[in-house]
Amino acid sequence: MRSKYSIILIVALALSLTGFSFLNACAPKAPAKEKVIKVGLMMELTGPGGAINARGQNVAHYLAYWRWVNDNGGIRGIRVEPIWDDNGGNNDRAIANFKKYKDAGAVATTTVMTVQGESLQPLATRDQLPLIVPSTSDALQNPQHWTYTFTPSYTETFAGILKWVKENWKGSGRPRIAQISEEIPMGKAHIEPGKKMAADMGIDFGPIEFGAYTSLDFTPQLLRIRDSGANYVYLPSRPPQHAQILRDAVKLGIADKVEWIIGPQVTHWEMMPFMPEQADNRIAVSYFAWPEEEYSGRQKVIDILSKYVAPDPQLGRPTFGTGFWLYWGNYVIMNDAIGRAIDKVGYDKLDGKAVKDAIESTKNLDMFGATPPLNFSPSQHTGESFQRFVRIDYKGKTVKPISDWFKGEAPK
Repeated sequence: MRSKYSIILIVALALSLTGFSFLNACAPKAPAKEKVIKVGLMMELTGPGGAINARGQNVAHYLAYWRWVNDNGGIRGIRVEPIWDDNGGNNDRAIANFKKYKDAGAVATTTVMTVQGESLQPLATRDQLPLIVPSTSDALQNPQHWTYTFTPSYTETFAGILKWVKENWKGSGRPRIAQISEEIPMGKAHIEPGKKMAADMGIDFGPIEFGAYTSLDFTPQLLRIRDSGANYVYLPSRPPQHAQILRDAVKLGIADKVEWIIGPQVTHWEMMPFMPEQADNRIAVSYFAWPEEEYSGRQKVIDILSKYVAPDPQLGRPTFGTGFWLYWGNYVIMNDAIGRAIDKVGYDKLDGKAVKDAIESTKNLDMFGATPPLNFSPSQHTGESFQRFVRIDYKGKTVKPISDWFKGEAPK
């Protein structure tokens, strides 16, 4: 009897399991999780770096790149989710934003300003999350770290300036180049190597003067430079510092007694409203093609932006300048590297290490023609070290190139 009941129980259990399996098989399956690629984008919309937005650029212009990428199939058919925040020139905010991106699963990050890049460098290396920084101190090019740049370092920029001075000096004796700047990486990183480079090239370097970002009087610094007999003065400044320096130089009667060389962070199309009248016809350093120039990808940039942002009524086109490339340049590098990383390891294995390896195998990457093509390697973490000299046209709010693109070769 017990055996009979046992058989009935076993049969009933088997039928119930069969029914459960049938019902489970017929139940609707949960939708597959969407594939997505996350990237972390730190911007400078407020604070000192926010000056780059002075002529109408804003976050919509920068994010237009990723909207265009996604509207054209994403990266290898996978949608990109840009996570963005404003650093506001603040290191604590930058560190918090970096952690946010890491925790969210981003496979690459960017920031804009050197100071924040240097603060984040050890975190990027520790957390194995590539960080692209267009504003370049020598430290950010260290191949032992996970940081990458695509403009000349401050030392390479100064090497190019010394080369230009040597080639264009027509006076007797040794030329002397002085400097006024803020006491930040942009004003300090090149000083020690610059002294050696200058001496080797037969150029005297100094005095080297510093002043506060918002100083209203540079008379003491300018008088020391006048008394030194300097022939050139380099201004690796941020606006509005250079404007006050040049105005004070005019008041002291020394503005036209030296050749002024204005640094690349001032020589942006976006910075022209801050350019004083005294800057007219001065020499400056530039890293990117001017937006009014004809270069290979200019019309494509205009077409992309025109889909997502309104045109500026005065320009007749969407706003973009040269500082614009501090953002889009980062994104072009990311897009290219992530795509090649997926080709190599697949989406499921895509991570910071795969993107790092892809960045370091970048060859002849086209930047819409706004700069010479970029190349990276495991030992070269800067994509290009090209620059050129331009002359400022104050009335036209533009610049005129006076040299071809060239490299500033710094000592290794």
